[in-house]
Amino acid sequence: MKIILLLHCCFVLLLNCQTATFQKNSNNQNPDQSFVGTWSGALPNSKSPIHKSWQITRKSDGSFTKSEILSIKGRMQKINRKGTWWIKDGMYYEKYDLDEIYQIMEYKLLKDHKIQFTSKEDGSVSVESPELQK
Repeated sequence: MKIILLLHCCFVLLLNCQTATFQKNSNNQNPDQSFVGTWSGALPNSKSPIHKSWQITRKSDGSFTKSEILSIKGRMQKINRKGTWWIKDGMYYEKYDLDEIYQIMEYKLLKDHKIQFTSKEDGSVSVESPELQK
């Protein structure tokens, strides 16, 4: 039970890269179509025993579903989330439905159809790749 609680606490700390009160913005009505689809990503951290990976499906209506896997020293926890995403002033935003906080990340569209994200909170860098359609 203590390990599950520890996993959850660590996950929440990693997940909440940037906190602020969410205010609905008209810019999230027309999300950038470059981000639409199913993507997979990971947050590598060689200095930490914690590894985070995910699969996210972003829809053109600004909604998303995200399946995250957090691994700490070989123990895994899977969390499914839903929320809203949008682009504003060159930044990517994600807000989870059940939270009053959101993440803010700089992004770069890479040549190989990947997206690189840099957290505004801690500077961590992750890359998402599109999932191949079957």
